[in-house]
Amino acid sequence: MHRRCLLFVFSLTSTLWSDEVRFLRLEPTVLFPHGQPLRQIARLSLINEGATVVRCRVSVRLKDTPPVAAAEFEAAPGYSVHEVLVPDVDAVTPLELRLTEAANGRLMAVHRQDWTPQRKWKIFIIKSSHEDLGYEDYIFNKQRDIAYYIDLARSLSGARDPAPDSGEAPAGRYHYTLESLLFQRNYIEERSETAWREIVERDIKPGRMHLMGAPHGIHSHWMDYEELIRSTYPGRREAADRFGLDLKTFMIVDNPSLSWSGCQAVADAGFRYVARWGQGWRTGGHNDYQTTRLPAIFWWQAPDGKNRVLFAWRSHYGQASGGYGNFIDAGAQHLDRLLKQVEAGTLLGPYPYDALANPEYADHEVPYYPRGALTEWARRYRYPEIRIASPTEFFEYMEAKYGAQIPVLSGDLNNFSADYAAIDPDSQGRKRRAARLLPVAEGLGAIASLLNPAFLPPARLIERAFTRLFDYDEHSWPTLPRASDHQLFNAQWVKIREAERALEDAQKAMELSYAALAGHIPTPSGPVLVVFNPLAHPRTDVVEVEAPISGLIDSVTGRPVPVEQIPGGRTVFVASIIPAFGYKTYRVTADWPGAPLTLEAREDRISNQYYDIRFDRVTGTIRSIFDKQLRRELVDQSAAERFNQFIYYETKARESPEAKRHSPLQ
Repeated sequence: MHRRCLLFVFSLTSTLWSDEVRFLRLEPTVLFPHGQPLRQIARLSLINEGATVVRCRVSVRLKDTPPVAAAEFEAAPGYSVHEVLVPDVDAVTPLELRLTEAANGRLMAVHRQDWTPQRKWKIFIIKSSHEDLGYEDYIFNKQRDIAYYIDLARSLSGARDPAPDSGEAPAGRYHYTLESLLFQRNYIEERSETAWREIVERDIKPGRMHLMGAPHGIHSHWMDYEELIRSTYPGRREAADRFGLDLKTFMIVDNPSLSWSGCQAVADAGFRYVARWGQGWRTGGHNDYQTTRLPAIFWWQAPDGKNRVLFAWRSHYGQASGGYGNFIDAGAQHLDRLLKQVEAGTLLGPYPYDALANPEYADHEVPYYPRGALTEWARRYRYPEIRIASPTEFFEYMEAKYGAQIPVLSGDLNNFSADYAAIDPDSQGRKRRAARLLPVAEGLGAIASLLNPAFLPPARLIERAFTRLFDYDEHSWPTLPRASDHQLFNAQWVKIREAERALEDAQKAMELSYAALAGHIPTPSGPVLVVFNPLAHPRTDVVEVEAPISGLIDSVTGRPVPVEQIPGGRTVFVASIIPAFGYKTYRVTADWPGAPLTLEAREDRISNQYYDIRFDRVTGTIRSIFDKQLRRELVDQSAAERFNQFIYYETKARESPEAKRHSPLQ
């Protein structure tokens, strides 16, 4: 009977304890509300195993400090999560949490764990509009819209927020970032330069709005060195001389990247920072740390081993900062999850910093400012600080606080969308020819103006041609089926026709400069050919002349120069040792027979004294290239495909590894 009574009492005690609240876990967050002393929000998970609401009181005690009240709340039956406040710590500290019933002070649970210091996050939200030259609308409509966006952003943007390291919280103001110099260009064309100067003085210089230094989303991998260097001129030298602006950030957005030689050019021009906001698709995972293992921010050492830029990458599509929305509580939970992923290294790789750049905008996006949400966040939370800012402000903070510990890397980055260069080979060829003619035209014009101060070099013509080259090298070609009418129009107007116009400008500049210089070159009587070398070192190279020439005499050596007449009434020869940035003259003669012809051509073979080339009569591919001087076969006879064989792959989706292979018969 006694044992039965004990069993009965034990069963009754168990029932009583089933009304208690059971502790599950205590998890830190990245959130710190305003208040002194600074305290961190933690999430306390409980289970109320009873059928009624229990009012709970929580106290927290850190080592060697008295306990402090952390929270008081009602725990409903079942599972629940509650916020408690834990004093901020600067080192790992033992923590004791005591859970009591508020009504009678009865102790329900005691929990102990080590408490780890939490980073005081600063989130830099970049708000802009990504502007392609070819996708969203007709180019003339986009230009009008961009000017309107700038006017709208002016009305939304506020005074500069306190610096992140000032100890003062941001005020939740809006600051618009003009993604590239396309914004400046379009605004001047739509409103006037006077109107733009007003924006520079009243909005950009005071820090209400921010201007980045790239022409637009250029493909630097397509550029030769001169064009690459010129692409930095508008954002550095011209911005300073014309508008008094010191633009520090070169921003590349969407699918292009920046070449290593581009890093050199950007650093040499005086840019300090490069921001690369990419897309998450059509890259084969190459905008993802899991694929590239590329740090989210690093010093990029230029090829010269001396100069460098601070480089950061993120995706600007589908990003969310948390807190940047109408539901502050939901935003806080999302931001907590996001930053914990960053801290754990699963999102961006190792990231031991307390600041994060978050580009948060889409294509052709109308500026907007959720004033209430940002103001409420700034009122409620001390950390994370959320500020709408420019990439430059993020970089300046990172350099000042972490510059010495940010890793230094060198070498080339992946070339996003390199296949775009093959979309229209004909116009790509015109663009490349224009890019090579322009430096020559400019060099000749500079010499001509020194010899004749009355001659004005065609600088504006050359500048316009380079701008056209930049537009051609911008990344937006209509590549996805089905292309819209405005995409096809923009491809013709901004891409194909711009390559033609750039070449026309280059040829005109060449003609003007050469005509001005030709009269100052001393020549003997009779026809003379002048060969100019625009490079900074002596050069020996093949020259092609668009005229039939029977013979040439080198004016320096007095010796005949072998020539070869080729189809189309043209002539080629080798010009030897042309001085650096100088010229050599060749006297045209009619009595030199030219180079001996040893060319032999058959149905499936062509050869001369140097090479023997053989073709496949069915497919047209090259079966053999035999070097007679080296006595060596240059074509791999064991290769799976023939030399010069056309192969076409058709994939099921953008990045699908499954493909059908099409090629001529072998």
